[in-house]
Amino acid sequence: MGIALARPLARGGTQEIGLVVAIVLLGVYFTSRNGVFISFDNLGNIAEQSTFIGLLAVGMTFVVVGGQFDLSVGSMFGLAGIVFAEALQAGWNVWLAALVSVASGAGMGLTNGLLSVLLRVPVIIVTIGTLSIYRGAAYWISNGFPVSDFGQSSALFKFGQRELIPWPSSLDWIPDLVLALVGVALLGHLLLSRTAFGQHLYALGSNRRAAQLAGVHVHRVQVGALALLGLTAGIAGVLGVAQAGSADPNGGVGYELDVIAAVIIGGAALTGGRGRIAASMLGVLLIGEVRNGLVISGVSLYGQLIVSGVLVLAAVALDRLITGRGERQASLGKEVAYHSRRLTRRLQRLQPHHSRHKARLISKEEER
Repeated sequence: MGIALARPLARGGTQEIGLVVAIVLLGVYFTSRNGVFISFDNLGNIAEQSTFIGLLAVGMTFVVVGGQFDLSVGSMFGLAGIVFAEALQAGWNVWLAALVSVASGAGMGLTNGLLSVLLRVPVIIVTIGTLSIYRGAAYWISNGFPVSDFGQSSALFKFGQRELIPWPSSLDWIPDLVLALVGVALLGHLLLSRTAFGQHLYALGSNRRAAQLAGVHVHRVQVGALALLGLTAGIAGVLGVAQAGSADPNGGVGYELDVIAAVIIGGAALTGGRGRIAASMLGVLLIGEVRNGLVISGVSLYGQLIVSGVLVLAAVALDRLITGRGERQASLGKEVAYHSRRLTRRLQRLQPHHSRHKARLISKEEER
């Protein structure tokens, strides 16, 4: 299993180098359109705007590596934020409210996983339903209005609004929220690449049946990945409220496409078994850079939507190019192995016949 897992990890390096080159070239292009793009303030805006998609992409990488997709991630983000804001409005301690909100996110992810296992249907089908359920719950709890009637003097809100970390003047353009993304991404990287759980996810995504035969508890691993995505959605929901100072029941609408696109652009396979946290973060940065560059270049909202769709299609095409080449190589290998086995069997059948014929010739010589 170790050799099989090493292959997608080895391919990831090339993918990441290509992403870095693309990010640099796009940066040069947008800077040529408007010099404001390369300013520190704008780079800080890109980082801050990418934080929430990045947090969700960490969790989504686990799900995609396991061979599944969760379409309810944006709704989980929105509902977790509403839960946090409503708890604060009810007078709860800010840290207790944050804990309950993160737990609610993990619970939503766990629910998605359990429903998939119990109903024996793919996660993507289950989350088509829960996408609406969680969004409807956010509207119901908030009566369809943003929630903002709560105190915002705690350290958590200062962290979300760039007022907690005493950055030196040369680095004050860096948003505090980026530290949360870096921490979560680092933990996600260690969990995916250095633990048995991560290895089991790669095995599950590569070949579910083989993983079962190897002793992997596939249902447990799948549910765990979805619960982990819900956990990151809860964290992102809390930090989103801390940044904006309010919770919007519409929060996270459309995030699912950006998150999945970032993970696929980062090199994760649509069929599972391949993906890296670092590469997903580069995919998030690429999408954030393109969105920001389009705004600065004066492209309308409608044009931005078109470009977002093109990015998703480009990610899918890139995945098929990489995966298709691997499938062709695997098919060729199987064909060669099949004909080698046939040739070996023929030789084995001919060997006794040749031996008998040689024995008859020897006996005739002896008779003479």
